[in-house]
Amino acid sequence: MLAIILPLALALTTAFADDPCHAKENIEIADLWVRVLPENDTVTGVSFLLSGRNATNLTCSATDLSLPSQIVNCRDADSKYRFSLLRGDKANYALRIFHEIAVGWVLQIDEAVRASRR
Repeated sequence: MLAIILPLALALTTAFADDPCHAKENIEIADLWVRVLPENDTVTGVSFLLSGRNATNLTCSATDLSLPSQIVNCRDADSKYRFSLLRGDKANYALRIFHEIAVGWVLQIDEAVRASRR
């Protein structure tokens, strides 16, 4: 099993304020890793910590993913943050972060994830 580890934090920003249509949120992704089987590039796991407007070091993780992955709830059952792992265009993978900011309003943030195999 091969682990792709990203020691650096990613800072994601999107525009959103009091009005969900014009909202703004800074998202930080830390301790990100993606585990891949080298023989067939199957993603067996992903994990990271998410900090944002309504979360601090929220654990987000999943196992046995197909790409694009299903939408996964971050660890805290009350969390309004979710994510999906996709194949990246400019990098190995892309994270799609979802944040339910109000009933019926979901903020979507996409970020390429650069990873080297180790």
